[in-house]
Amino acid sequence: SSSSSSSSAASISSSNYYIVSESTSRSSISSTSLTGPSGFWQGALARVRIFQWYILTGQVTSHTYNQQTNISTIDLSTDSDPYGFQLGWPFFFENHVHAVDLPGEWAYDTTSKIFTILPPANVPSDLSGAQVEVAITQYGFKLYRSSYVTFNDLHFVGQSIGGVEISNSDHVIVTGCTFTDQELVGINFDTSTDSFVHSSTFANMQNGAIRGEGNSRIVVQGNIISSVSLIPGHQPPYYGSCVYVDGNDITVRQNDISYCGCFFSFMLHVFFSRTIATLFAIFIYILFSYLHFLLRYNGIHFTNSANGTVEQNYVRDVNRVLYDGGGVYIWGPGSINMTVRNNIVTDGYPPPSYGFAPASETPICRGLYLDNYASYCHVHDNTVLHTYGSALFENSGYHVWSRNLLVSGGVEPLISTLEMTGNIVVGSRFINNTVYATSSGVTIVQEYSVVHSNTSLQARYDGNLYCNYYGSLLFKADNVHQAMTPDQWTAKGRDRF
Repeated sequence: SSSSSSSSAASISSSNYYIVSESTSRSSISSTSLTGPSGFWQGALARVRIFQWYILTGQVTSHTYNQQTNISTIDLSTDSDPYGFQLGWPFFFENHVHAVDLPGEWAYDTTSKIFTILPPANVPSDLSGAQVEVAITQYGFKLYRSSYVTFNDLHFVGQSIGGVEISNSDHVIVTGCTFTDQELVGINFDTSTDSFVHSSTFANMQNGAIRGEGNSRIVVQGNIISSVSLIPGHQPPYYGSCVYVDGNDITVRQNDISYCGCFFSFMLHVFFSRTIATLFAIFIYILFSYLHFLLRYNGIHFTNSANGTVEQNYVRDVNRVLYDGGGVYIWGPGSINMTVRNNIVTDGYPPPSYGFAPASETPICRGLYLDNYASYCHVHDNTVLHTYGSALFENSGYHVWSRNLLVSGGVEPLISTLEMTGNIVVGSRFINNTVYATSSGVTIVQEYSVVHSNTSLQARYDGNLYCNYYGSLLFKADNVHQAMTPDQWTAKGRDRF
C-alpha cells in the first residue's frame, strides 16, 4: 500500500463463493459452480468451510476443468482435514491474481516473485515511485524467561505474527499500549504467570487480541478490543476468539470488545430486584431493537481453565465469521469452578453474507455457553440480550445459573441444556432468573437429559420468572420427550409466569 492506504489479500468471498459438489479424498474437491480453464486457480489459497466452527486452508496444487461434465476438480496441499469435505459447503480463493478485482486488493506469487495490486481508490493508478510497505518482523517484542518487565504507552503495528510474545515469564505488565494490524494476535502468553494487561487498545488482527496457553494468574482488565478475526480462514482451526485463555486463576474483567468475529464489553454491575429486572428487560429490549444493527466467533473463550473469573465485560456482535460460538464460551475437562458474573452480552446475530455457509446451516450464536466437560461453574447476575441461539446454553453439568436477565427470541430456546454422547447434563440449578421472550413461538426452556432415579442429579428450576408475553410454551424434554404447559411446569416447582 501507499503510506496512507492499507490493502488486503485478494479474495473471492462474500456472495462470490463456490460450492463443494463432490469429494473423493481429504485433499480433493469437485465443484460444478467453479468454471474456467484448467489451471486457472492453481497456486491460489483455498478457504473451505468444513464445519460450523472450522475453516480449512490449503494451497491449490492442481486445477482441472472438464468441459463436458462442467466439473472443476482442485487438489489441495493439506491432509489436516479431520472431518472430510461436506457436500454443499462453500469455499473461496485468496491471494491469486485472478481474485484481484477490488481497489486495495493484492496478490503475491512466491514462485515468480510478482506482486500484483489494484490500487486503493485514493492512490493514483500510476504507481511509479510508490512505496509498498510489507511486514517482515514476526513480533514487535519477544520475552523469554523474563521477570518484572513493563510495557507502557507503546504502539505495536504491522507485525506478521503478533505485537508481543511473553513466554515462560512472570510479573509482566502491559499498560496503555496500542496494538494494530497484526496478522494473528496482539499479545500471546505462553506458560507465564502473575502478569497484567490493562488499559490497552487492540484492533485489526486475525487470531484474537489476547491469547494464552498454559498460564496462571493473568489479569486482562479494562482493554478496548475491536475488529478482530473478521477475515474467514485467517485463523488456525478453532481459533479466532477475541480473548482466548488456557490456564488457571485467570481474570478477564471490564473489557470492551466490539465488531469482531466475536463480541463486546463494558463496565456495568447488574444487581436488580426481580420486579425492576422485568421492567428493565422491557426497556433494554426496546432500546437495543434500535441499536443492534450498528455492529455485528467467541468473545471470551476459556479452555481447560480452573478457578477463573469473567466479570463486568460488555460483549456484543459475535460470530461474524463462524456459525457456532458465544459471548462467553467455556470448554474442556479442566474447566471447573469458573465464575461468570455481571457481564452484558448482546447482539449475537448470524454473520452477514461473508460469513459464508450453506443455506441449510442454522447459525448458532449463544450468549453464555458452557460446552463439553466444563463443570461446577457459577453464572450469575448477567444480562443477555438479542442472541440468535440460546441465551444460556450448557453441554455439561453441575452448574448454578442464578439472577440472570435474559431477553431474546431466536431459533433456539432461551435456556437450553443438551446431552452429548458420554457427557450427560446433570445436577445443574437454574435459580431466580428472569426470562423475556421477544418473538412469537419461542421456547423458554428445553432440556435434553436422561431421567435419573437419583433426583439430586436432575436439573432443577426454582424461583425463575418467565415473561412469556407472546404465549411461548415451555418445553422440557427428557428421554420420553414430554412437552409441558406452564401450569404443568409450575406444578413441579416454584417458577412463575
